[in-house]
Amino acid sequence: MSGANIYSPFDPNAALPGSANGYSGDTSVLVSTSNPNDMIIGSVIHGNICCFPAAGPGFTLITPPGTTAAEYDIVNATVSGLAVTFSDPAVDTWLSMADAVQAMPTTPDFTISATPSRLALPQSSSSASSVVTLTSLNGFSGTVSLAVSTPPAGFSTAIQPSTLVLTPNGKAQATLTVESTTNITTTFDLSVSGTSGSLSHYASVHVTANPQPVGSDFFLSTYPTLLTALAGSSSSSDIEVYPVGPVSTSFTVVFSVKVPAVTGLTATVSPGSVTLTPSPYQSGASATLNVNTLATTPPGNYTITIVSQSGTFSHSDPISVQVLPPPALSLAPPTGPVGTKVLVIGTGFPVQYGQTEILVTFDDQLLGFAFTSTGNFNFTFNVPVSQSGPPCESDGVALHDQQ
Repeated sequence: MSGANIYSPFDPNAALPGSANGYSGDTSVLVSTSNPNDMIIGSVIHGNICCFPAAGPGFTLITPPGTTAAEYDIVNATVSGLAVTFSDPAVDTWLSMADAVQAMPTTPDFTISATPSRLALPQSSSSASSVVTLTSLNGFSGTVSLAVSTPPAGFSTAIQPSTLVLTPNGKAQATLTVESTTNITTTFDLSVSGTSGSLSHYASVHVTANPQPVGSDFFLSTYPTLLTALAGSSSSSDIEVYPVGPVSTSFTVVFSVKVPAVTGLTATVSPGSVTLTPSPYQSGASATLNVNTLATTPPGNYTITIVSQSGTFSHSDPISVQVLPPPALSLAPPTGPVGTKVLVIGTGFPVQYGQTEILVTFDDQLLGFAFTSTGNFNFTFNVPVSQSGPPCESDGVALHDQQ
């Protein structure tokens, strides 16, 4: 379009573009302009194929006959509420729009542009650049100061050089650099301004920060996930980590443990980290969760969480821990000579997977076995000949799970 301002083609009037719709023969859209010598452009879609829209007064049709039409007119002054019309003998629904193209200015000026106008920051501590170009119009010459709007936290900008000298009808360039110092995903727009005296122009640069994950992904597996411990004892669970895919570069997985605030309940992972190395078989690595209690740890059910992390990849596994009161063992009678018949009463022994087998010894002598599925048992024996010491005592009880 000869004579149009290719750097800023459309009239900046806030009322533009105008649009309207209706059901009639003739159509009308009102427009207002801010500049003289604008070209007013109108278009219409009229629904009836029997007849075709014709240009309104003062306008020239620029499309062949059809149910869609476009027209133009060059005005010699600013206009307010100018009716852009089409006439059509057929009455039907219609939709019309109008806008104004402004002419190229004749006074000295300059334009500013940024290429590319969209930048991507794929990871933290990365940067991207755009070339800012100033173009002299109508013989403009002078010094133009450049500035950049403030970016969000975690990003920085720089433009070099910060001033450019334009010669008549020439060009000058600077480089805008945007750098990320954070590992967040976001988008934002930067405004690059060029100012010379009373002249100011702006270019926009859209920035997308989409950091790639740091580290490598992996699978976390723990077994068993249900632990039972007598107060004052300990228990453990096996930890395995495996890479999600083939490992090209070694990476480390670091473990931590979240433990509820319970008296005497503690947990650690040993070792505290493992390293997965390149292997065609996607080999894993192992660690152990150790759970410890004190005799004063309250009986109850608790959840301990294993947290594993490699860079931005993190996985966790909850472990259920059941703390039981310590078992009790009593003898009746508690004393007596060799041959005394003694009743052993046991309570509170842990039972897992069906039945627990309890081995009873006296003065390092095997007396027999007791079996319980409830945690309680009775066992009777006659005091054997013993080594020197109290006439009757139980000096050893061992527990075995009966699978």
